[in-house]
Amino acid sequence: MSKKGFHKSSQFELVPEYIENEIIQLYKSLNDSDLFFSDLPNFFKRLGIEEIFIKDIINCVEYFYNQIYSKDDVDLNVAENAKQYITLKAVKSFTITQSIDNLDDIIDVIDVQKLIKNSGKLIKLRDNFELIVDSWSLFVKAGDQSNKNIGKDEILNYRLTLPHLQKIKQELGLEESLSDSSLIDMLGSCATSGDDIVNYDWDKLKEGKYVNIRDFAEIMGQLGEFD
Repeated sequence: MSKKGFHKSSQFELVPEYIENEIIQLYKSLNDSDLFFSDLPNFFKRLGIEEIFIKDIINCVEYFYNQIYSKDDVDLNVAENAKQYITLKAVKSFTITQSIDNLDDIIDVIDVQKLIKNSGKLIKLRDNFELIVDSWSLFVKAGDQSNKNIGKDEILNYRLTLPHLQKIKQELGLEESLSDSSLIDMLGSCATSGDDIVNYDWDKLKEGKYVNIRDFAEIMGQLGEFD
C-alpha cells in the first residue's frame, strides 16, 4: 500500500463459480418457494460462517421482526434511531425491497442475486478464517501493548480506533509505507462497498469509527489477501 491511498482489489467483490454453486445448492435444498429475511441466520450457519462475521446480521433480523415488521405504527423516519436505520439497510441489501418510505414498501423475500453477492464474500471470510484471526491478533496486540494477557474471545471482539492504528503502524514499522490518511481510508473503506453497508454494526453510528474483526476481514479482502 502506498501513501497515495487505499487501493481495493477488484477480485474480492466477485463470486467464483464454485462459491456460487455452493450458495445455490443450499438455497435450493432449503427453499420450497421463497427464502425470507428471517431465514438468513440459519442459512449462514448452514454455510459454516463463523458467528463473529454474521452477528450483526443476526441482530438486524431479530430487530426487524420484533421492532419493525410486527408493528403497525412504526415511524421509519427517526434519524436518531441507529438500530432501525442499519436494520433497514440490511433489509434492502438482502431482499427484493427496492425503497423504503413506509412499512408497506418492505417485502422480506430474499433476492437470490443479492444473496449470492453477500454470501460469496462471507464464504471467503469463512475459508480464510484462521488467516484473518492470526492477522487480527497481531494487530490487536501491537495496538494494545498494555494488555499482554488478552484472551481469544476478547481479541475476536476487540475494536481498534485511529490511535490504535497509529500505534500499530509504529510497532510494525509501517511509517514509510502507510500514511495517516491511509489509516483514515481504512476506517472508511470497511463501512461501505459501493452504496451498500458491509458491516451492520449499530454501534458505529453511535460511537464513531473503529475497526472490528469483521471490518478487518473486509480490509484484508480489499487488499487482495484472499485473491
